[in-house]
Amino acid sequence: MSESETTTDSIMNESDSGRSNKHRARLLSKKRKYEAYLNLKKQVDSDKVEDTKKAKTDEESLETLAESLSDLRKAVRKSSNRHKERPVFYLDDRGKQAKWTWPAESGAETDDGKHVLYLHDIMSLLLVALKGRETPHLSKWCRLRKNQCISHITVLLVNGLSVENLASNPEWYPQLKSLFPFGGLLVTPASLYDAATEAEITQVPLTVNACVKLTVEYGSLHNAVSAGAAFDVFKLFVPMEESETKECDNKEEAIEEDNVSVASQNKDVLPRTMLLLNPVQMITEGYPLAKTQALGGYVFSREYYTHVHDRSPLYAVDCEMCLTSARQNELTRVTVVDEDENVVMDELVKPRNKIINYLTQYSGITKQMLDPVTTRIEDIQAMFRKFLPPDAILVGQSLNCDLHALKMIHPYVIDSSFIYNIHGIRHKKTKLKTLSSLFLGEEIQTGMDGHCSWEDSLAALRLVKLRLQKGLFFGDQVLERYKTKIMETARTAPIVKDLNEDSAAATVEAVSSPNVPKFQSGAKLGIMNQKKKARVHTKETLNRGLVSSVFAFMGKDSKKSSAIIGTKDRLSNFPLFMSKSTTLRQVKTNKEAVKATKAMIGQSFVTVTGLDGTSEGSAGLATRDWVKEVDAQVGEIVNACPDNALVMVLLEGALDVDTRVWEHAICFVKLTAPPEKRAALTS
Repeated sequence: MSESETTTDSIMNESDSGRSNKHRARLLSKKRKYEAYLNLKKQVDSDKVEDTKKAKTDEESLETLAESLSDLRKAVRKSSNRHKERPVFYLDDRGKQAKWTWPAESGAETDDGKHVLYLHDIMSLLLVALKGRETPHLSKWCRLRKNQCISHITVLLVNGLSVENLASNPEWYPQLKSLFPFGGLLVTPASLYDAATEAEITQVPLTVNACVKLTVEYGSLHNAVSAGAAFDVFKLFVPMEESETKECDNKEEAIEEDNVSVASQNKDVLPRTMLLLNPVQMITEGYPLAKTQALGGYVFSREYYTHVHDRSPLYAVDCEMCLTSARQNELTRVTVVDEDENVVMDELVKPRNKIINYLTQYSGITKQMLDPVTTRIEDIQAMFRKFLPPDAILVGQSLNCDLHALKMIHPYVIDSSFIYNIHGIRHKKTKLKTLSSLFLGEEIQTGMDGHCSWEDSLAALRLVKLRLQKGLFFGDQVLERYKTKIMETARTAPIVKDLNEDSAAATVEAVSSPNVPKFQSGAKLGIMNQKKKARVHTKETLNRGLVSSVFAFMGKDSKKSSAIIGTKDRLSNFPLFMSKSTTLRQVKTNKEAVKATKAMIGQSFVTVTGLDGTSEGSAGLATRDWVKEVDAQVGEIVNACPDNALVMVLLEGALDVDTRVWEHAICFVKLTAPPEKRAALTS
């Protein structure tokens, strides 16, 4: 071999050796980085990774180094992807406004100026946890992502305790403070409006969209009711008469016949039942709905009611009031106008209490007008019961005030202040005078002698009729934002998405509108499901009095199960139909409830447990020893929950014995962390 050839080979060998050393250096650098990352993530503690600076890496071959690097890459990838398998929960603006934080010291006052959630809001979170984006009720105060990663749902209901007690005695709640260091959310107690917490948490008002989902699941709403997945809630509040209905073999033909009969009677393109307030909306809007202790002097507008439908008649109602010696506004005039704008009733009424202010500038009522009047409120109530049909729909502007003035309960109402929204904010309402001028082109309340109940009732009726003729999006800026999405969904999907912020009645703009032919064929309320070929009857679908349970939304064929645990008194507060969709387990004490709950956590997907916050339940006084024991029991249950579990602890509120005022409830929410992180948090 020549000298030149030898020199060339030597240079090539040195070059290969240099490249190999550089490659080794790069691999070693990557290996150190991966090992450092995994050590920081505490994923390889058991492997006792060696200090890379002291390791004898020079003796490792490139193949061995590449293999170990490949294993480290897999470990890093698995560690990095682990967060993708965890659900995510956070508050939005409304939730942040309702947030309550632990006081810096004992006895600190709570902030009563914050926004307060309703129990319906808590129930909506449960539905999102069960159904995700397919929920029939969107959560308006928080966001829950990746609900499919939730391993278990635990709900603890503790009566007799309130946020005021929590703020005054934080040292009584060491476990709650440790488990929920960032505080909770203020909630309106159910007892404030004579409801039961257990029912409010687990009972779901059925929207049109939810009815469609249950129809797909069970074949028809009748089957869903029979299976215990749905129940007619108005039976709980008002006397209902069951009307005999005949089953029609050809459902499609029945739907077409019904649509023809409706179209022949009026020019509505929107079913009037879609504008009805549902029971939850009526409660949150302050409507009298159930005869409770607080509404002891109220009467039903009818001896009995029948189910409402698209041909149920409209009656507009408006009342005028005066201030009496009872320091409340009492009825002095009532006007009722039927759908054809005929005056059915226009009566002056004399209150039994002495009038101290006629409020003439608002009511138009004077002393001279009422002096000769002998009609009392009982006479007006009797007139209503005489002329109102059993399926009548009452119409008015902020009709809750009129019904309270009449001391009357009626289940079917359309509120013109609710169905029109010009601000784009659902809870912000517009005056009747503004709505009439803007949409009807009619000026009302222009005089100096006060309002006229006939004029106001007629304006409210015309606004409702206009909305029925124009369609779902007309006059509602909230729905207008979602119009494109709703229309697209209706054309392409068999199930209409529920995008209304409050009423969740956003389904179709016009069931029979000739202006939207594609929309009509794809989203008519007689919807054919592509999988089960099931049709929903129009009347059945639009029954706004149906409710279901949160457990029914797990699906009848779901392998997931649920359980409710509590004493006999606690279980009796749940709706009777709840036993058809879940397991009820009766216990005698809190200790038994804790033991049963821990056992059920491993067997069921959802557990709802009732604990007594005082020795006498909701009627007792909170004592230090009892509360600390309950706090420890709550901690025991929460710590028994698996990783990625959704935990909700609700202190239901309490009645202040001195002021006789109901104190706020508070709800704590969290997703459980892995065991190693829990240990780090509690250490």
